[in-house]
Amino acid sequence: MNEYGAVNLSGRDLAGTDIAQTYPFAEPPYFRSFNRVFSENFVASHDLSAVPADDYKTRSDIAFHLTRPGRYRESLAILQSLVKHYPHEYNILSNLGTVYELNNMPDSALRILRATNKRFPEGHHGSEWFHLQVLEAKLHVRNDPDWLEQHRVLDLGITEASPDTSQRFIVNMKKLWDATYQLHERLPFTPAPDPILANILNELGDAIAIEYSMLEAYKFYYIGMQYDTSDRYGMRAKQHALAEAMKKANILVPTAAELRRFFPRADSIPLIRDHDTQYSSSEKQMERVLAYQEAELDRRNPFPWNWVGAAVVLVAGYLYIRRIKREPEPER
Repeated sequence: MNEYGAVNLSGRDLAGTDIAQTYPFAEPPYFRSFNRVFSENFVASHDLSAVPADDYKTRSDIAFHLTRPGRYRESLAILQSLVKHYPHEYNILSNLGTVYELNNMPDSALRILRATNKRFPEGHHGSEWFHLQVLEAKLHVRNDPDWLEQHRVLDLGITEASPDTSQRFIVNMKKLWDATYQLHERLPFTPAPDPILANILNELGDAIAIEYSMLEAYKFYYIGMQYDTSDRYGMRAKQHALAEAMKKANILVPTAAELRRFFPRADSIPLIRDHDTQYSSSEKQMERVLAYQEAELDRRNPFPWNWVGAAVVLVAGYLYIRRIKREPEPER
């Protein structure tokens, strides 16, 4: 990993170290919206009533893809039915907790995800503590609208740089990686502005600047300002201060275009055939959806065979006439 600017506020340069390769926090892009095309086609290419009752994987995937275009209630109905018959399937439990949250039911989401995380502590690479912190914050804010003014949602506890040979440093880096990993999925589900995400991104920017990299902190403040439109956390001033410190350290400050590429709209980039990005559950499922997409493309943009045929006839006629004109008249 070639990282320019992995210098934190204490001046430690982490570029080229094992830690920079192990924890690539700013693995771009962080999409601000989903590319809905694949998910819409996935749902359209699967008739739920025709899917066998015991094919829980396909049913769960349909519920998953229903969330991308915002069909949360339909997704919830499928997962609630599935969990009755498959109460030990991690994907079903985890998805159900997320869909409860999307349906504005944080109590139910927190209950099921706490139990799921206890049974499957390595789920989502051990990063689900982030999700639980967010849900707890939502309940706090519901009871006390001013809660965010006095609290940090993640409560990372990173206030000074720790020695990079210490266990504390490794623990902190894992926390930061977990948080940025979880943001990849949460950001597209969360329209701006959003006070909880603003709180998270402010804390995350602070912690990354202290423990890892001014450059990466600068980028996360940029995302944070999209969710903190009133600048209640002062991220604009923090970003400006980082820019000055980066210039002194001969680190290039990202341009506006680079920041937009770091946090783009998903539909600005063609992703339809990207297996990993679209989270297709299997090659068989992917083949089915791609076949559906190609059929839809043909239907919407039919190839004009009738016009092609007419053109061929005209060209052939033209060439035939020219040939007749060129033939010499027979001698008398």
